[in-house]
Amino acid sequence: MHPILFKIGPITIYTYGFLMAVAIILAILLTAYRAEKKDMIKT
Repeated sequence: MHPILFKIGPITIYTYGFLMAVAIILAILLTAYRAEKKDMIKT
């Protein structure tokens, strides 16, 4: 796997950081979905 995913001007996106961000976002979305499905979220 390449350490640098892509560059946009002076901004460098590293593969590890990108995948960690995607994993965190997916974990939050999955947790919210499962909590809503089990009626754990009260409004």
